[in-house]
Amino acid sequence: MRKLIFFIYFMYIMSVPVLAQDKENAVTAQSGARIVQLEEEIRLLKYKLDEYQSISDKKIWVLTEENKSLKDQVNACADNHANSVSNAIDKGIICKAQKQLDWSIGFMNAILVLITILVTCLLGFNFIKYRKWEKIIAEAKKDCEFIKSLREKAQIDTDNARPKEPSLDKTSTEEEVKALKKELEDFKLKLGLSELLGNPPKAEDYFALGCDKYFSGLYSDALEYFDKVIAINPNNAVAWYNKGVALDELKRYDEAIIAYDKAIAINPNDAKAWFNKGVTLVKLSRYDVAIIAYDKAIAINPNDAKAWINKGVSLCKLKRYDEAIIACDKAIAINPNFVIVWFNKSCAYSLKKDKKNALVSLKRAVELDRDNIEKAKIGKEFRWLRDDPDFRAIVD
Repeated sequence: MRKLIFFIYFMYIMSVPVLAQDKENAVTAQSGARIVQLEEEIRLLKYKLDEYQSISDKKIWVLTEENKSLKDQVNACADNHANSVSNAIDKGIICKAQKQLDWSIGFMNAILVLITILVTCLLGFNFIKYRKWEKIIAEAKKDCEFIKSLREKAQIDTDNARPKEPSLDKTSTEEEVKALKKELEDFKLKLGLSELLGNPPKAEDYFALGCDKYFSGLYSDALEYFDKVIAINPNNAVAWYNKGVALDELKRYDEAIIAYDKAIAINPNDAKAWFNKGVTLVKLSRYDVAIIAYDKAIAINPNDAKAWINKGVSLCKLKRYDEAIIACDKAIAINPNFVIVWFNKSCAYSLKKDKKNALVSLKRAVELDRDNIEKAKIGKEFRWLRDDPDFRAIVD
């Protein structure tokens, strides 16, 4: 509408000059008044146009606002409708879900009740079982304590019964050897009980077991035990000494001498090691070195009659008869009733062709032990005296 009014106004303005030109000559006089009138009309027309425009804008604004309000109402109604529909749907879903939830809760409650009953039963059963096992464990602990006390007592008994590193002394008397064997038998019984109760053997146990095997004639087994002791303590001189004795019985003489040397290196004052080394050297016919070993033993223990006797034998083998007789006299001075030394002395005199002294010593040997009669009869040392009446008087 606004455009239409401007168009009419524009056509009107454009037509005024044309009319004025046609009538210019006729209305020249009236043109001024007419122009003023036209201008006033135009002004009024513009005013009306502006007023109309203002009214038109207000109406448009009112219509726009009404349209907006209407849209809002429509939207509100639509929303209300949708909400009501949605609420209705939601209520149905919620009711259905509520029913399912109620059923699930009821089912879960039933499961929980069953589980509770089951757990209660299990706990009750386990409690009874636990009490039973608790009693068993308590009894087992008591048994363990009892066994532990037995084990400790067995170890103490074993330690008390164990011989104090017994050496295989070739100079020991039969009574001493017999007493040692008895000690070892008692020790073996107590060691067996101690091991049965779980106590591991000690190095000292291997030592004693080695001695027991030696006296039982099981020299290889004895050697194994002595090697175990040496493996634990390589500086055990007595173990090396006993190993040498076992090797000597096995006729492994060179190894035996090495073992004795080991013992001597650890304990140079071990008279028994020097003595046994001399014995083994004699078996290898090394009499000169054997005499040195016996001298070492005698220097440590001058009252060792056997060392003097063995030295005398080695001197005889080297035909050093006078020195052999002196050695025999030394042994007699220590033990006048030592049978073997009297026989050895008679042999030395006989080899020296000293009949008188040979028969005197032989007579004393026979007085101490009549077994020396047979030895004298078959001994090559007395071969030159076998037909002698004085010799025959002693041996017949």
